[in-house]
Amino acid sequence: MAATSGEIEPGTVVRYADLREFIEIVDALGELRRAEGVDLQFEIGALCTISREAEICPTTLCDRFAGVEPGFRILLNPTRSLNRMALCYGLPLGLTREDYDRLGPEKASALKPIPPRVVQNGPILENVLEGDGVDLTRLPRPWWHERDGGAYLGTGDAIITRDPDSDWVNIGTYRVMYQDPTHVSVYINPDNHGLLHRERWFAKGKSCPVAISLGHDPLLFLVGANTQPAGSCEYDYMGGIRGEPVDVIIEPHTGLPIPARSEIIIAGEFLPDDIRPEGPFGETFGYYASGVQQLPTVAVKALYFRNNPIIIGNPPSRPPHERNATSIRFSRGESPLERLQRQVPGVKDVYSGFPSGGGHLAVISIEQQYPGHAMQAALALINGMGHRPRYVIVVDSDVNIRNPVELLWAVTTRTDPVKDFHVIERTTSSPVEPAIPPWENNLMSRAILDATRPFEWLDKFPLTVEVAPELRERTLARWRNILQ
Repeated sequence: MAATSGEIEPGTVVRYADLREFIEIVDALGELRRAEGVDLQFEIGALCTISREAEICPTTLCDRFAGVEPGFRILLNPTRSLNRMALCYGLPLGLTREDYDRLGPEKASALKPIPPRVVQNGPILENVLEGDGVDLTRLPRPWWHERDGGAYLGTGDAIITRDPDSDWVNIGTYRVMYQDPTHVSVYINPDNHGLLHRERWFAKGKSCPVAISLGHDPLLFLVGANTQPAGSCEYDYMGGIRGEPVDVIIEPHTGLPIPARSEIIIAGEFLPDDIRPEGPFGETFGYYASGVQQLPTVAVKALYFRNNPIIIGNPPSRPPHERNATSIRFSRGESPLERLQRQVPGVKDVYSGFPSGGGHLAVISIEQQYPGHAMQAALALINGMGHRPRYVIVVDSDVNIRNPVELLWAVTTRTDPVKDFHVIERTTSSPVEPAIPPWENNLMSRAILDATRPFEWLDKFPLTVEVAPELRERTLARWRNILQ
């Protein structure tokens, strides 16, 4: 669709076909900026990071890079606002945080997967370079952070692999480092399905086919960044969200289905015997934690791109990543709150969205019913998660767990360090965790802080000093002119 400013009213659901129509709509919403001549050596990373400090982080379309032919562009921060996330997920635009907290899970729960549709042609085939014609130097190659080990083409990408023993196609978002005009490196965390596929191919003594989309519908980036169950395909999930199949083309060198409306795709294979250094790279927690990895490279067999193609640039930065929370929970599975409420009685709320916490701090609110209730809730949360959260705080239901001031008040007034701090050892970790030495085999500890009033003498615990609800209401009504 073509959209102009003023056409989109709050509450409207807007559909789009690809990244270019997405950009038109975002422009109509007033959330698009344009920049020409940005330096690819760190300045583009600084622009990307500093943009996130704005009240509403804009998405910025960058063009005309020195040494790169005009028309090869980079779009920064495409999904970092509530409006843009809602646009991707097909939710009404212009609603509140609370609205999306309800609507996202509702739509996800009702979602029915729709398999992709194979087509013979699409915009991605406008330019095809194969064999000796492959030249990755034609693409803008940004250095996002000052201590990165190289230029990273893929930060908001979608990496397509297939299990060698089945038809299971997986799409994940992993960082992609430029090596030379015909090779890249891909870092994949140990718990991701793309690594499972690659190692299964290698175990058979074969190279692993892979297709790397560098620019596409931002929804493909979102579904690739969120893990789906093993054996399920992100194309099916994306089709269910959009309400129609994703058009794909069977790429001839890899046999993999690639999005027909992607902007840029690299097709090739992981080579088990071509090992090169990758990294370091500025990670999502704000550190260069994973260091330099020795990884199998991808030998590029074909490069596809649209006329005037667009790469998505979405590198990590030091938390807080934005001034305001911009993500919308969109998952078919249980939320942590739903799972805890099913497993543990009396759970009122769960929150881990503190901007500076990077998901490492989770807080549980409970209505205590028996001794050990707080520990039971905390352990249930930890056992159902991956390598986050590292810290769990449990508080009574009178504490607003989304308010850091109230949380700190509970921690400092309702805990005794000797009695209420509990450390659990040898739990799962990840190479991107900055505090875990690489020689500790990806294991770390977790901490639980019981900041509830002790159940054993709950009736004797000092009462809190508060303004009663009825008195508060009367006072606000009478003195509203001086309290506003």
